[in-house]
Amino acid sequence: MITIVRARFGRLAILFVLAAFMLLGAYASLKTPLYQGYDEGWHYAYVEHYALGRPLVNLNVHFVTGDPSAPYWQTHEATQPFLYYWLMGQVTGLVPRGDLMQEQLLASGAPNRMYGNFLPADDGSLGTGHALAGHLVRFLTVAMGAVMVLCGYVIARMLTQNNATALLTAVALAFNPRDILLGAQISNDMAVACAAAVSLLVATWMVVWPDKKSLFRPILLGVCAGVTLLMKYNGAAVIVAAGVAVICQAFLARRGVRWLLLHGAAVGVGVLSVTGWYLVRNIQLYGDPLAWNKVIELNGGFSQARSLADALGWLPYIVKTIFIHPAYELEPASRFMEVMPVVQLASLVGLVIAGVRNRARLSINFLRCLPMLAVVLVNLVTYVPWFLWHDATQNARFFAPSFVPHAVGLAVGLAALLPRRVLAPSVAAVSVGLGIFTAVTYVIGLARMFPFPTYLTAEETRAILSKPDVGRVLFDDGIELLDSTVVNRRPGDDQPVQLSIVWRATRPMTQSAHLMLDVRDADGKTIGALDTGNALRYSYVTRAWRTGLLVRETYDIPARSSNRQLVHILAGWRQAADDFEPIRTTRDGQLSVELGRARLGPNPPAGPAQPALATFGDTVALTGAHIMTDSIRLEWQAQRQTDRDLTIFVHGLSASGAIVAQSDEPFAFGAPFWQTGDRFEQTLLIKDLVAANVLQIGVYDAQSVVRLQGRDAAGAGLVEGAWNLVR
Repeated sequence: MITIVRARFGRLAILFVLAAFMLLGAYASLKTPLYQGYDEGWHYAYVEHYALGRPLVNLNVHFVTGDPSAPYWQTHEATQPFLYYWLMGQVTGLVPRGDLMQEQLLASGAPNRMYGNFLPADDGSLGTGHALAGHLVRFLTVAMGAVMVLCGYVIARMLTQNNATALLTAVALAFNPRDILLGAQISNDMAVACAAAVSLLVATWMVVWPDKKSLFRPILLGVCAGVTLLMKYNGAAVIVAAGVAVICQAFLARRGVRWLLLHGAAVGVGVLSVTGWYLVRNIQLYGDPLAWNKVIELNGGFSQARSLADALGWLPYIVKTIFIHPAYELEPASRFMEVMPVVQLASLVGLVIAGVRNRARLSINFLRCLPMLAVVLVNLVTYVPWFLWHDATQNARFFAPSFVPHAVGLAVGLAALLPRRVLAPSVAAVSVGLGIFTAVTYVIGLARMFPFPTYLTAEETRAILSKPDVGRVLFDDGIELLDSTVVNRRPGDDQPVQLSIVWRATRPMTQSAHLMLDVRDADGKTIGALDTGNALRYSYVTRAWRTGLLVRETYDIPARSSNRQLVHILAGWRQAADDFEPIRTTRDGQLSVELGRARLGPNPPAGPAQPALATFGDTVALTGAHIMTDSIRLEWQAQRQTDRDLTIFVHGLSASGAIVAQSDEPFAFGAPFWQTGDRFEQTLLIKDLVAANVLQIGVYDAQSVVRLQGRDAAGAGLVEGAWNLVR
């Protein structure tokens, strides 16, 4: 009875894990703007090639756009095997949609500049046309991830005969941020991981029950291995694992060389039945079965070899990307990334214990694990030289065929460290905790990275549009700046400059664009910057905006200064295309507009306290006044912070009381940027100053032109808010 209950619990648990994985994958797919995944625009272009019914790509005509066998939009992803893209193309072809090339030409007037930027708007819903097709491809890729998770569970169950360990394997795959994010984007990485998992499932089936004489299993293994290769070239590691599986099967079944050769030939027949025609075609077109020389040529060749120090410097990052997709930086997952290498090391220790002492009675047979170990080793051996010679391989997604072996090893190793009686409760606790953590990671992390546009209400829209000084600036790609506010004009030393900007799309946004925000000092030198297109780190893409609606976006610009100064904040746009061409304003052709100012840097060292000659509005004190030939130098100290712009006035009076000289100037160090205790001085040039006998000095509100109430050093009120300086 207990056995039946445990079996039913195991089936329910794996169904729950699979459902959670699918839900998280669907959420990540809908939350991440389309074509913003890792090279996702190029991947979708390759899918579209087959969706249009075009023939298999011929890389020899890569740059001949008129040939239907040329890669659509000249996407470099066409150098990869075709199977994933062909399958997804058949699905995409069922969805009514426009011609991407024509839409791009209408939008930009320039062909072949595609990086997922000339595509229909994506407002976070399933949408229609290409938006719907893109989400369908993503959902199918998530489903491939679910198949991988299920295969991992079954493999671990066959190897260990332990349901808790099998469930831990599934949890390690399903609740890994990397696997969810790879599944929730258009890419063949999850496809090859899925195909490799199915292949390893068949291989494990062979070595766990090796006595069956039928050739069905080796032929099936060969077919699965061939499919894996056609998904991505790193799937070739599975073909090696298939050979290892046949050898292990022969040894475990105590069969001879003849039996071994027969089953090995069956695997080869399976592989060639799927890939043979493709390999022959590649030899005919490119001179080698994998078109390797052509792939290297079209990807720009090898870069300069990395130094040993550089390679070792990348190692910690590569290890971390085993657990999270490198194209994303989900903040809640950072602790997960830091802790998991330690867990991985512990699992390796556990694997040794399991092999030597067989603790926890996991029924591990080393020979049965060899096919998975072969995949890991081949992936590693082929990855190292590729990493040393190519600058685009510094992450672990290239180990996709090894995802399941890694999870199995992790689960078995951790299970070996635990006594049998606490294994099941521990797995349950880990599963629930990791599941909750992963869900929170996505809800918080993706919400921060890709919040849906915040559209203003009708009342807020009327308020913005009714402003008499609304700063309407139109950029020539249909992006209109309506309003901007510097949220913190006086950020602390470790705080970013915060902006709130209201934008409006004046036409359908078929392009993605990068907002470039600069913080510049008085000399025009950039001391802080933000590029919203940087590594998908920031909030939006312009294609998500709905035409005519006002959208508010907030930005944090990292900037720091070693001395106190007022800085200028400027904004400009660039196309998110290969050349990042600037987008100019339609009014005067400028590349950027100033949004406001902020105060940066620490206060200078405080000098000796100076008595106040007069105070104005309990806001600022006049601490010194020095008359020169044609100017006056005034010394001030801020008594409190204010959000009002203030202006200094100096009136020169003759002996009869008539105004013979005058100067009105805003505080050079703007009043809204003062900190209590700030000291500063300002020199005002005054024409005909020599004719004045008495100078009246005061301060007024720049907007209302109302003078601040003044008091002298004794605290008595000043007539008309002015302090008199007699020459």
